[in-house]
Amino acid sequence: MVDSIWASSAWCFRKVESVELLEGERARRRVSLDCMPPPEPQLAYERAERLRRWRRPKGAAMVPLAFVAKGVVRNLDTEGPDGQSLPVLGREENGELALAALACQFERELGPIAKDVYPYLEQIVFGSPEEAVAAVTGLSPTAGAETDDVEFEGVSGPLIDLAFDLARSFLLVVLVPRDLVGTRTVLKFSFDWTASRTPAGIFTGVLASAGYRTQPFALDVGDPSWAASYHLDVRVQAPLQARSLSLPSADDGEASAGGDKGLGTLIHASASYPYSPPPDREATLQVGVEAASIRLVAILVSLFTASVFQLALWLDGARDALLEAPDGAVAVLLAAPAVGIALLAGAGESHLAAALLRPLRWITLSCAALLAVASATLVGHLHEPWLTWFWIGSAWLAAAFATYLTVPVIHGTVWAVLLRRSEPSEV
Repeated sequence: MVDSIWASSAWCFRKVESVELLEGERARRRVSLDCMPPPEPQLAYERAERLRRWRRPKGAAMVPLAFVAKGVVRNLDTEGPDGQSLPVLGREENGELALAALACQFERELGPIAKDVYPYLEQIVFGSPEEAVAAVTGLSPTAGAETDDVEFEGVSGPLIDLAFDLARSFLLVVLVPRDLVGTRTVLKFSFDWTASRTPAGIFTGVLASAGYRTQPFALDVGDPSWAASYHLDVRVQAPLQARSLSLPSADDGEASAGGDKGLGTLIHASASYPYSPPPDREATLQVGVEAASIRLVAILVSLFTASVFQLALWLDGARDALLEAPDGAVAVLLAAPAVGIALLAGAGESHLAAALLRPLRWITLSCAALLAVASATLVGHLHEPWLTWFWIGSAWLAAAFATYLTVPVIHGTVWAVLLRRSEPSEV
């Protein structure tokens, strides 16, 4: 099993990972492996078959697919090339296999395991991530609790990597039919995943929602070096747009990583890590808000609000006419808030979409509140100079909202026209 893990890139040629952001912090992670399960006799599931040396083993074979973060794994599905479900090892069998693999590698490099060391190995496999990491660092007094740079005398990097991988994750092992062993095939698995929140300041979110910049979002990529070629697809919910996706680079300088840019809800990136996984196992997704979406609603509502207040101030007798016929004016002023609020529904959104759209919703609701209060001033006949001050302040605030939201749209339109004109014409 240890050799299959270390040499996974030799029998796993291509790993395609698809992440779809769903409601709230929920996400669905789907992984497809283009691989050739190694025909090693020691990977036979039945113990009796592993002991036979003079003929090929029969029955199912154990194939490690990935390291999955410790914790509750919801809706785990594993499939073969024909779409049929594949069984996975249970918690007890999986832990025993992982412990045996860790102990085997430890003995290879350091010789027989001492009695006081074995409890540390058990804690690494069966303990919680915090306890397991502490057990790894407890094997060396020079190890830091928050780093993988453990300096065991005479211990190689692969053992350290395996210890930390098993401390933070469990090894997902499936049982593959014997006819698939040694042949090129496609194995798939998927599970529900919790997308961690990316800390971002209020100012960053406000700029990203209006289109002045993009919002970065970190995605865990697990172990991208498991296969010779790693591919990541990310799908976001409309009206979000995936603008760019970049994968981490390895510290050995031998990794080749490529990203992608786009304006849709699906984006792709690929990389290759031939020798070791990257130290920072996080991809960076840059997300923006589509212009023809709630951004357009916020622009129209702010422009309407600014126009109402500005015209009422600039046109002679306009405000007096509104005061003399408050019922009709109130109906007009309350129509825009009703339409704007109706278009703000956000059921089923991911937390990333909710965070980016929140500033736009606040602008729309603010304009709706200004129009509603303006209607109240007409019905209640607010006295001067408070009435004039309110309408002047509302006009400037709505104009600021409209200007702030329309500048990125105008800039993007002008830039697109200039790029189109700079392209060589076809003869």
